Amino acid sequence: MISYRVAVRNDAEVVAQLLTELGHANSLQEISERWVSWSAVQENKVWLASTPAGEVVGLAIVGISPSLYRPYPVARLWALVVRENYRSRGYGRAFLSFIEAGAREKGCGLLELTSNVVRVEAHRFYESYGYSRSSFRFSKGL
Repeated sequence: MISYRVAVRNDAEVVAQLLTELGHANSLQEISERWVSWSAVQENKVWLASTPAGEVVGLAIVGISPSLYRPYPVARLWALVVRENYRSRGYGRAFLSFIEAGAREKGCGLLELTSNVVRVEAHRFYESYGYSRSSFRFSKGL
């Protein structure tokens, strides 16, 4: 059985490792420094998924925000990653179900996520789970 828990600052090393697998290389120091401001927002959570033996195999970064143009809060899945050697074993699906259930509990009517354009397998995964491409995201470095 997969277990889930909210990460704490002492988990920064495993968080950095999992974000690197997702393509966001960050040092332990960078993650530790950002942790305080990220976790200061009450509805921002970093979730970790573990095997029955306690090995951390996945990470999800989730935020919940009120909406001015929707009658309900919106959950945002900033990142979801499962260690490469645990992929295609149901961990991602179970983790996504867990995140969705938590968002529903908080009264969210929508869960949004973004996925890098090069992550074609991730796109298939999300689409197979009922997600659809609903907008374009534009970004510009500042």
